Amino acid sequence: VVDWVAVGTNVLSLYPSLGSNIRFSKMSGTSMSTAVVSGVIHSTGRAPINDKIKNCLGVDYPIARR
Repeated sequence: VVDWVAVGTNVLSLYPSLGSNIRFSKMSGTSMSTAVVSGVIHSTGRAPINDKIKNCLGVDYPIARR
């Protein structure tokens, strides 16, 4: 069962640069999507609730909600 899905490509992030400047950079990878999912879970304060079943190409998928 997949409760949360987050994009892991082209995520805008703070990125250190030379000196005291900080710049934004688009980054990709599972480490970028992990932060998004962690933030959602933390902000809601509880685990998702299974709500419905969606069928795609003959396979049933539980859908979570808050």
